Amino acid sequence: MASESYLEDLVLSLKKWKDKINKNFGIDLNSFSEEISEDTKNNIRTLLSGEIVNSQEKGYLLEDVIKDLFETLDFATSFDITNKETDHGQFDFIVDFILQDDIKDILAKITEIEVLHNGILGECKNYQDGVGKSLIEQACWRVCKKKKSMFYVAPKYKRGAISEINFFNNHHFMSFNRICWDGSTKLGIIPLDLNFLRICLQEDIRFSSVIFFTIKQAKEGRINNILNLPSNLS
Repeated sequence: MASESYLEDLVLSLKKWKDKINKNFGIDLNSFSEEISEDTKNNIRTLLSGEIVNSQEKGYLLEDVIKDLFETLDFATSFDITNKETDHGQFDFIVDFILQDDIKDILAKITEIEVLHNGILGECKNYQDGVGKSLIEQACWRVCKKKKSMFYVAPKYKRGAISEINFFNNHHFMSFNRICWDGSTKLGIIPLDLNFLRICLQEDIRFSSVIFFTIKQAKEGRINNILNLPSNLS
């Protein structure tokens, strides 16, 4: 569980960035999503409480919460929980977006909105010992094959996984040295742990602000800012 000081620092960083965007560009990042329902908040609290011990039940509830959160976004047009093998591997969920030109212009000022253009893939891993490098390597391959960015949700990440995400993002968020293709599509893997659920419970932070903030941090290689990484990460 995140320490209170860590969570306070993370929330403060997000709020400062959100306020800066509002001041400099007149953009309220919260305006791109609806408020989270009380049912969703209660499900988040249940997940965070640890009262569910069955891993399968916890996994299903996590997927339901993720679905509810993405459906608050005004520009998310569909959310499918797949949980099945495809030609490009298995994905837990796929989200499609419609980004109007005016929204693209606004968001281009503040974050790498291009990573959302083709929709996104999603993985939810309920591994208590942490996601390792091999799983992230699989995710990188699937992102390249599908040409969709990915949100990766897990309680913990190992050092090798973090290094692999940073390596991939350094190449694919930027416009040079693409590993998989020479096209213009910008892709990224945005890792999230359960701290982002705690942030979503804040009264003055909506899910759209969380999404834009995490994309920005991942692009800039600041994963430590959004994950509560212990100093003894294996």
